[in-house]
Amino acid sequence: MNIELTKEEYERLLKVVYAGNWMLNGLREDPLEEYIEIEQKIFAASRELKGGTDQLRWDKKYHQFLPSEKLESEMDEFLQDYDENIFWNELIHRLAARDVLEQFGEDAVENMDETEENEHLAAFSETYESHFEERGILDLKISGT
Repeated sequence: MNIELTKEEYERLLKVVYAGNWMLNGLREDPLEEYIEIEQKIFAASRELKGGTDQLRWDKKYHQFLPSEKLESEMDEFLQDYDENIFWNELIHRLAARDVLEQFGEDAVENMDETEENEHLAAFSETYESHFEERGILDLKISGT
């Protein structure tokens, strides 16, 4: 398979591949090698670019391409935004799900149709979202400690 890309398209692809591998392997103790291998394959295609790219650097010690400081810097804001959104979305969703269970009970929730359950989740989620937008985590406390 051959895909023709302009230099600009290739550099955008580098960012997508970097972000994808970061998401899949960034927090793993045992990285998924098949994704590292495909990342390296995409990175190695930079050899075909006239003038190369400032998005990558060759690491002599590890014999592989690594993202340059420039690429890491450009991606940092995207990755921080992703982390921030995941944090708040998960926190709100889990608190809302907990509250639906507390208010209605497990049996009632299991017997709700999807629309009804989603309405209750949305109501609790809106409350948490508004509160967290105003106060952040300042009011979060762990009871029983």
